[in-house]
Order: sequence, then C-alpha cells, then structure tokens
Amino acid sequence: MIRPNHLTVLVCLSLAACGTSTTRQGTLAELEQMPADVDEVYLDDSLELAAQSYRRYLEETKESAMTPEAMRRLADLQIEQEYGVLGSGGMVEMAAPDSAAPTESLATGRQGPGLAEPAESDEAFEQRATQREDLLAGMPAIDSQQLPGNGDPIPAGPREAIETYKKILETYPNYERNDQVLYQMSRAYDEIGQPDEAMAVMDQFVARYPYSRYLDEVYFRRGEYYFVRKKYIDAENAYGAIINMGESSSYYELALYKQGWAFYKQFMYEEALDNYMALLDYRQSIGYDFNQAEEENDEHRITDTFRVISLSF
Repeated sequence: MIRPNHLTVLVCLSLAACGTSTTRQGTLAELEQMPADVDEVYLDDSLELAAQSYRRYLEETKESAMTPEAMRRLADLQIEQEYGVLGSGGMVEMAAPDSAAPTESLATGRQGPGLAEPAESDEAFEQRATQREDLLAGMPAIDSQQLPGNGDPIPAGPREAIETYKKILETYPNYERNDQVLYQMSRAYDEIGQPDEAMAVMDQFVARYPYSRYLDEVYFRRGEYYFVRKKYIDAENAYGAIINMGESSSYYELALYKQGWAFYKQFMYEEALDNYMALLDYRQSIGYDFNQAEEENDEHRITDTFRVISLSF
C-alpha cells in the first residue's frame, strides 16, 4: 500500500515528467538499460496535502461507492497527523528494567555458587511484569494505572476523525471495511485517553466481526482493559479467546502469559502454572534456545516466566 507521502511524491513526479520537454528521442527498449531511481523522497506537509486531496474529492465529487473509502482514509490521516500511524498490527513491549537482571539465572540455568536473591522485590516484580502492553507502535510506555484521560483538550483532528468514523457506520452500514472503521475508532479513543469509549467500540467490533483479521488484537486490548481494572475473570476470558485461536495468532504467546497472570491474581496457581508451562513448551516447539543470552524487549518474558513459576510454587 502506498503511504500518503509516497503517493504525493509520485503525483508530483508524474506531473513534472508531463511538463518537461526534451530534444532527444529514445526508444522503449532503451528504458530497460536505465538504472532505477529507488531513493525515497519526502515532502514537507505530505499528510496534510493528502488530507486536502480527500477533502476536495468529498466536496467536489458526487456520492459513490468510493465515498466511504475516501471518508475513512481522511479520518485515518487526521489521526496519523496527530499521533502517527495506527493499525500497524505491531506490538511494542516495554523493556525490563536492569533491576530484573538477577533473575536471569533462573531462566538460563547458569547459576553461581548459591542462589542470589533478586534485587527486585516480589511486589515490584508483579507490578512491572503485569503492566499493560503498549500496542500503539511508537507510543511511550503506558503505565498500568493510567486509566482515563489527563484532562488535556482533545485536538480538533482526532475529534473530527471520530465523528467521521461514526458517520461512516451510520450512513454506510454495509461498507466492506467497517471492521477497520471500528478498529481505528477504538484506537483513536485510546489515544485521546477515553478507554471506556474505546471499550464500547470494541464490544461492537467483537459482536459484528468475529472473523476480522483484527480480532485477536481487539481481544487482547480488551484483556488489558479488564486486567488493569482488576477484573481478572473478564481478562482471563478475553485472553482465552486468543488462546483458542491457536498458535497462528501473533498474540498467542502473550495471551498465555497474561492469562497466567490473571489466574495468578485470582490465587489459581495450578491454572497459572499450566499457562506458563504451555508458554515454555511453545517456545521449545519453535526452536527457542533456553541457553542463549537474553535479548532486550523480548526474552525478558522467559526470565519473568521462570520467576512467576517459582512464586506460584
């Protein structure tokens, strides 16, 4: 898919090419010998230029099957201008702090003479290891206790985008990409600090689009919503929906891990152990080397899993 700034560049280059005259006449065969120019060119305000193009299209063109598509793209651009790209599908995990490093010996089996006490207390470990995962790529880490917004005024762009999403759903109920409209609207509400509104949109999404490609992420975000509010049974069920999808989901391992914590918080230690063992079995099944050096932002989950297993016992 061509991003707006690339699309703008291509349009500009095409227009420039049309307006340029040369005295040399060549043949099509000579084009095969010309080296391709693959350098990326970025133009200032390309997102705004793209947004203006969609606005002009909607103002000057009669309503057609392309109207809801143009509305959706305009709304997406308004969100992107304010917060960056949404809907990348990527997970951004928060890195484990240095204080968690002493638990590495539990994961790798490389222990010194005697078991060292972790520098991190059990309480601090639980708070860190169960904090909300940051699903909005490029965003700062989200604190586990950050619930509603902080009272800052909502920028005009995101407000208009959310209203546009609502209008699409109301005016074009059969639009083939309404699952994406709901998905983007829920994430927009998350961005502006209105998680309850985001959750209401996700409820609609789950009810109406049980086969959407965004379903596992939506379930995971629902699990995180419940978990930080200590609604562990609801969180357990949300994570469980992903686990039932199987290993094909990119959220499968993370769902095992967080559902294990949901069980742990309910004092269901045997059920929690089942999840943690299933996580380790899954890692082994995909060829993970438990003796390798720990890597930042990913393998600390294995270290944390061994530690919570010991706490469960």
